[in-house]
Amino acid sequence: MKHLNLFALLFVSASTFAQVGVGTTSPNSTLDVRGSLSTNYRAFTANTSAGTDNNLVFTGTSAATLTLPDATTITGRSYWIKNNSSNSSTLTIATTSSQTIDGVSTWSLTERYKAIKVVSNGTNWDVTTESLPGSSAGSAWVYGGNNVASLQAIGTTSNYDFPIYANNSERMRVTSNGNVRVGTGSFSGVAPEKLLVDAGTTTSYNVISGKGSINSYLQLNIQNNSSGTAASADVVATANNGSESNNFVNMGINGGGNTSTGVLGGANTAYLYATGNDFSIGNGTNNAELKFFTTVSSTYTERMRIDGPTGNVAIGSTTFDGSNPEKLLVNAGSTSSTNLIAGTGSNNAVLINSIRNTSSGTSAGADSRVLNDNNSFVTMGINSSGYSGSGVYSGAGDGVLYSSANDFVIGNTVSNRNLRFFTGGTATTNER
Repeated sequence: MKHLNLFALLFVSASTFAQVGVGTTSPNSTLDVRGSLSTNYRAFTANTSAGTDNNLVFTGTSAATLTLPDATTITGRSYWIKNNSSNSSTLTIATTSSQTIDGVSTWSLTERYKAIKVVSNGTNWDVTTESLPGSSAGSAWVYGGNNVASLQAIGTTSNYDFPIYANNSERMRVTSNGNVRVGTGSFSGVAPEKLLVDAGTTTSYNVISGKGSINSYLQLNIQNNSSGTAASADVVATANNGSESNNFVNMGINGGGNTSTGVLGGANTAYLYATGNDFSIGNGTNNAELKFFTTVSSTYTERMRIDGPTGNVAIGSTTFDGSNPEKLLVNAGSTSSTNLIAGTGSNNAVLINSIRNTSSGTSAGADSRVLNDNNSFVTMGINSSGYSGSGVYSGAGDGVLYSSANDFVIGNTVSNRNLRFFTGGTATTNER
């Protein structure tokens, strides 16, 4: 009889005021419960459907799927779903009739203790909250960001890697020992990279790009803070068949404590070298020059230039002859050294400094010329095989030695030595 009276009271209250009170005669909401509230709880271990249960907890040890009902028939219904798998088996939440959960077809709970609340909006399912409770696991990071009051962390607190996914594929990973990989390549077995960027098979030739805007130099800086006797900092590009020991090009600098020897040795020695085949250095811009400089008293001073349009080389000068640009120009400037160009070698035969004109033209010749300050000169040369000029040295193939200066002196400065002339061959009988 008491149950009948309670039913009658609820019916009259709901009909008259559109409000129902449990434990109160003055409800302040559509349903006002002054006391505990119980909703149905169900644990499951394998594939199942949500049904009419409100709390659904997965306790299986292998992956399973929970299927939500048709959202269009149960507007406003909500479910609390939790993964309590002892081995963190994945629980996938699926939909029916191609419906979505916050715009995606399925939702995965991949960690133990992770929970989600979903509600039907009459068409699809909305996620109203997702959490990872427990002090050991931390709290959840939510879509759109978290309003934190202090520095917080996201990642793993156990000895496992931290992968980052996009479009349902791993795109980045922080390993348990602190190495970072972008892409899915393998770390080097010999020397694992602290940062590995693996573009895989790609149509883009940009693997790493650094950009910025600053009214000063913008740099990519690699610094080795070790002062060890073999320390250096290097940037290395490696061929497809290369490794840490072959087929690479290396740009680097030794540390301040480096005591290595050889051409690359010494503290703070900078270097650029290759271990592949040919090593090309140049300027790929049309008609642009290639310049080399050293520094004196903090001033950058050009020491050598390869001219862009013709490939002429200048050492100690930036200006070629306007009428007849030199293929090789050496300008010592004001110098205390008497050596301008020196060629030295060791060969048990003739060592030759050769100038050759390969033209057989009627005016062609090859000459070595020495000039003084007013352009008077001494020339030693030879006419081409097709030479057809006129004058005292006009014959084809004639060798010549002459001066445009004042007196022309030929002699031997060694005491008690002869000055010899010969014709007809090098035999002693041909001395004249």
